[in-house]
Amino acid sequence: MTIALVGGSGLVGSAVARRLQQHGCRVVIVDRARPRVAVDNAHVDLVDLNAVATLTAVFQRFDVDTVVHLAARVDPPKDAADREAMRTLHDAGTRAVVDAAHAVDVARFILVSSAVVYGARASNPVPLEVDAAIDPCAFPYATDKAAQERLVRALVSDDVRAYFADHKKRLVRGYKKWVKTFEAWAAANPDKATLLASRDTPISALWCPYLSGGAL
Repeated sequence: MTIALVGGSGLVGSAVARRLQQHGCRVVIVDRARPRVAVDNAHVDLVDLNAVATLTAVFQRFDVDTVVHLAARVDPPKDAADREAMRTLHDAGTRAVVDAAHAVDVARFILVSSAVVYGARASNPVPLEVDAAIDPCAFPYATDKAAQERLVRALVSDDVRAYFADHKKRLVRGYKKWVKTFEAWAAANPDKATLLASRDTPISALWCPYLSGGAL
């Protein structure tokens, strides 16, 4: 099985790449920069993640049958222009990846999302279930992730299933850094977010199968 990790150069992507390789998968990392942590024997293609034609060519060249979309920015934008660039990556970039995946008729498309789409609120049920209401706080990463999920659901006509993947600190070493980033933003915006009491919030994902001949 050949799996393309779009946005796979980050800490999560590198960890996922190594885990997939342990299961005998051929991994192709597609990103704008090289992996922060070296991933042995993985093919790396540096491309514009908003370019459908370029992404399609990469998927075709490696005969990719599964696409995992991880590309995202967590850090708060510096200004309005940076906010627009962040939104473009999450919106136009996701559209491009979905279109490229459909163009080569991949077997599976996986969007890696986040539990922040449910909103960081003390009133959230514990544990969170996948069918909980999507209601993100105003943290840009959270609102963009929620929009990204809605976009993928709208673009994919086949069955869409949501599931939780348990957070494992040995797998996602950058988790503590993300928590600190969110805590800093929440502290500066007390009217927009209430931190969950537990930091053991799992990472959520959408699984979107592409069947042969399926139409968007």
